[in-house]
Amino acid sequence: MSAREKRRDAVIASAREEFAALFAEHRTTVRRYLERGLSNDDDVDDVLGDVFMLAWVKFDPKRPFRLAWLLKVADNKLRDHERGAKARARLFDAIGLMSVPGAGRADVLDHLAVRQAVATLNQRERSIVELIYSERLSAGEVAVRLGCSQAAVNTALSRARMKLRAQLATESDAAPPVSTTGLVAVPRGDS
Repeated sequence: MSAREKRRDAVIASAREEFAALFAEHRTTVRRYLERGLSNDDDVDDVLGDVFMLAWVKFDPKRPFRLAWLLKVADNKLRDHERGAKARARLFDAIGLMSVPGAGRADVLDHLAVRQAVATLNQRERSIVELIYSERLSAGEVAVRLGCSQAAVNTALSRARMKLRAQLATESDAAPPVSTTGLVAVPRGDS
């Protein structure tokens, strides 16, 4: 083993020890913070792991993290978890709607019509629509995620809505009126 490899191994070992000390010092506090926002111990463990995984990735022994930074990361991870849980709940609701005996046929057809209409959008428009309506992100958050301006997101969203209105209006001429459950407004004719 060369001197360079020995120095590298020593730096890595030292970083691991310092990170282990940071983890031991702040784990309980961060866990208690997460327990206030999550009721399931498994979710707490998952989010706690995410917090310290990010801390490990960003760890610099020359500038160790403070508890405030770890709590901010925990807060962001809680929001991510909540968004994911809401998206999963909407998905399960949609799937359940198709299998619940009391669900009306029109509800299932509405859901399928919207899914088909969204599938006709180009990839960028579809991504924006899904991030805004499924993930419940703001236009600003979508802009950051996609690396563009908020105005570009709003313009693409506006175009996507127009396309969806046209697509759903065309389908509604041949089928019962389709409600998009808050996605876009669809004019209904009194035929």
